[in-house]
Amino acid sequence: MRQTGKRGRKATSLPVRFVHAGKLCKGEKMVELQGYIDRIVFRNEENGYSVLCMKEGNKEEFLVGVFPDVSEGEYLTARGEMNVHPIYGKQLRVQEYEFTAPSDAASTLKYLSSGAIKGIGEALATRIVKKFGDDTFRIMEEEPERLAEVKGISMRKALEISGAVAGKRDLRQAMLFLQQYGITQNLGMKIYNFYQGRLYQVIRENPYKLADDIDGVGFRIADEIASKAGILPDSDFRIRSGILYVLEQATGQGHTCLPMDQLMQEARRLLGVEIDSMNDRIMDLIMDKRIVVKTKEDIQMVYSSVSYYTELTIAQMLKDLNIKDTITSDEIAAKIKAIETEQDIALDERQRLAVSEAVNNGLTIITGGPGTGKTTLARIIANTTSAEFNQVNATVAGKKDMEEVVAKAKDNLGMYGRKTILFVDEIHRFNKGQQDYLLPFVEDGTIILIGATTENPYFEVNGALISRSIIFELKPLEKEDIKTIIKRAVYDEKKGMGSYNAAIDDDALEFLADISNGDARNALNAIELGILTTDRSDDGVIHIDLATAQECIQKRSVRYDKEGDNHYDTISAFIKSMRGSDPDAVSYYLAKMLYAGEDIKFIARRIMICASEDVGNADPNALQVAVAAAQAVERIGMPEARIILSQAALYIATAPKSNSCIKAIDKAMDVVKNSKTAPVPVHLQDAHYKGSSKLGHGVGYLYAHDYPNHYVRQQYLPDAYVNEKFYEPGDMGYERDIKKHLDKIKSEA
Repeated sequence: MRQTGKRGRKATSLPVRFVHAGKLCKGEKMVELQGYIDRIVFRNEENGYSVLCMKEGNKEEFLVGVFPDVSEGEYLTARGEMNVHPIYGKQLRVQEYEFTAPSDAASTLKYLSSGAIKGIGEALATRIVKKFGDDTFRIMEEEPERLAEVKGISMRKALEISGAVAGKRDLRQAMLFLQQYGITQNLGMKIYNFYQGRLYQVIRENPYKLADDIDGVGFRIADEIASKAGILPDSDFRIRSGILYVLEQATGQGHTCLPMDQLMQEARRLLGVEIDSMNDRIMDLIMDKRIVVKTKEDIQMVYSSVSYYTELTIAQMLKDLNIKDTITSDEIAAKIKAIETEQDIALDERQRLAVSEAVNNGLTIITGGPGTGKTTLARIIANTTSAEFNQVNATVAGKKDMEEVVAKAKDNLGMYGRKTILFVDEIHRFNKGQQDYLLPFVEDGTIILIGATTENPYFEVNGALISRSIIFELKPLEKEDIKTIIKRAVYDEKKGMGSYNAAIDDDALEFLADISNGDARNALNAIELGILTTDRSDDGVIHIDLATAQECIQKRSVRYDKEGDNHYDTISAFIKSMRGSDPDAVSYYLAKMLYAGEDIKFIARRIMICASEDVGNADPNALQVAVAAAQAVERIGMPEARIILSQAALYIATAPKSNSCIKAIDKAMDVVKNSKTAPVPVHLQDAHYKGSSKLGHGVGYLYAHDYPNHYVRQQYLPDAYVNEKFYEPGDMGYERDIKKHLDKIKSEA
């Protein structure tokens, strides 16, 4: 592998040179490497950032940078600055590079076998190279019809391969072109995929079109590109795009329109041009139907066309609803009272509000744990209104069921002016497509949708439905409420199982009320099982004692869905308890997770994170204990792993605390993210290679071990951050010693 000079190779029609935007420093000396790409070590498919292994002979070098469509087997000349990576060792941070087409049989075979050219696999690549040898790539570009001489390649296939080669060449030429305008590789790929060959005309004539067509490109990015393309500040395209941008920003802030004067003033500030030059552009946008201007109370209001017609459609929908069977709040209250009396139940204020809102509005979602009364409340809503009531369960219902309900609802509304309530139990079980199907019928008033779910609706229900919904959360029942329900089930002959002549002991009642965890259904199921399976005593009564109750519920039903809210709530409480030094709470939440079957490796990972984030250097042993525990639980497994996890979690909970480590790295990350990259001080730069001293690298570096306390005062941070303080040791545990040590060596230096 060569680091100087040019290697003579046959010129091809492939593009020559790529420069990473903003990285090339003219006049600076850079290391140059040449060789074949042996393998792609790492590639981020989203932004193209890659680590490549370049090889020539037996020597390997690693390249890092953003590379568009680089494949194994390609020959690169790369230039940049050498760095030392802790894993890959010495590597070239590439600032510019050139392609040269593979010219010998071996490199051509590797290149084609990598899949770089669409339609050519390893077997076909071998046949092609065997046929044409070192001349393969030239033939693919200049005489593609000759590929048909290879067994298995028709003339049509040969032309397809030629087209793929040309496509790769066109892509690289396009990326080179876009780089001239400061466009990154990632954004360049989006632009190329959308416009293909038209991108040259768009960039040169109207780069503001990018803001309309390309995701991630707004007016400001398009304006920067236009400036580099030489587009004048008062150009028609720029003014039109700026006006639309101001309207778009207003929409994002909740304004569907802007007064004409305000729009003109804000556009003038953005564009830096006079208002007079914008009047004609306003007319152009009206003619092109990009904006709509309406006069309200002698004030001209400007809408984007999308906002205006959306508002118009919604207004028309509201007008068309014209629901006839309205019901007053007094009538609703009277019906609720009648239902409470008839069914011997009592609703609280929030439940009454849920019924009222569901009757008068179009969409309600009721959420809460199992057995909290979601379905019961929906039935009360059905009895409160004269609307048609349909109930489906999302676990078994399909689109056909939905279509039948909607068709019937349309008939009821059209012929009788009667609303239809659709109650969907377990609505989170509907997929996005099924939820989307209901949306237009909810919006136009065909149905009133009530959904019930045990999950967090903001996670499980379509955002479009959520935004149109009223959310009611039903809390788990209190222990006394469960007792009342159990007694009614045992003794009430009409609504319970009183006809069975059963009785429940106080301790059994207490046990079932406690163990049901606020789930009325769970308690009722246990009572039913107990009454139906217990023999009568000599007095003819079925006695439900504590032993019978324990048999009916052999294990407490811990509410803990590993993909739901309780999973995140419990692990959050576990971590915060360790951070807050509460070993009792840590033990409880750990037991809850283990009892519910949480993955022990997941728990161990969270303990390791807490050891570093919340204990850190206040007790460096905490991380060692956590890591050892994580390794041990993988080898041992449950049930013994509970002991290991308990030991590690309690060690973290009782250790001295410090968040200095996370604060230090987060502050440094913020500086790196939001500030200009500062160069490494020259005396700290790599000086192991020949000639480094000529560049000043490493000159003046002081070797700390040659000085008292193995410390010497010298600058380590870049000039721009020389006074920054990232790590500030706390006053707890070992960090107190760290602080004393740093103060000592600095004072004695």
